[in-house]
Amino acid sequence: MAVTPWIDRIEPTWLPVVQAFGRGWIAIAVVAIIVSVLAKAWLAVAANAVAIAAALVTIVSVSNSPACDPSQDSLAVMTINAYYGQADVDQIAAAVQRHDIDVLVIPEVTEMMIADLMKTKAGERFKYRSGPTVETWDSSGTVILSRYRAERVAAPDNEKAET
Repeated sequence: MAVTPWIDRIEPTWLPVVQAFGRGWIAIAVVAIIVSVLAKAWLAVAANAVAIAAALVTIVSVSNSPACDPSQDSLAVMTINAYYGQADVDQIAAAVQRHDIDVLVIPEVTEMMIADLMKTKAGERFKYRSGPTVETWDSSGTVILSRYRAERVAAPDNEKAET
């Protein structure tokens, strides 16, 4: 049951879709169980109970202990989809301040939105950024803003990583 976070590595990637609708499936199955009990349809009750169990398995949070001691330094990373540069900069800035974010990853961002964010108090914390992004309303621009200098590292080959 605890393997569900890793199932999405198998194609097709259907698990996120199932997880997104998990609570809905549970609500529908609970109603179906009530109706089935009233109709004395015991096989339907059992089938809906299995459906609830399956939905719960996909949404149960697996608790992975952090690999660091709580007394060690931590790094707060936030990602937000800028929706083609249309996201509310003030809301992003407020979230960055509230959660003391160290690294902000923004897909679908434009240079104009980055410039607006950097004018805020929250933007002042980010001294480093990844390369330029698009000037237009496009989904290909992703920028990483960071308090700390970052450097590129070579990704390991898949064969070497598996051995």
